[in-house]
Amino acid sequence: MSEVVVALDGGVLTVTMARPDKKNAITNAMYGAMADALERAESDSAIRAV
Repeated sequence: MSEVVVALDGGVLTVTMARPDKKNAITNAMYGAMADALERAESDSAIRAV
């Protein structure tokens, strides 16, 4: 999904909302993508910060 960008660098997981045309209003799909990213961070011991 291009409206939520997830990147891992050096143990830091960055979750970025990228929907400037709608002032980053969250859709159901975006909410799901962000929830998935947080679940990934919880289950991966290599991720030290979000």
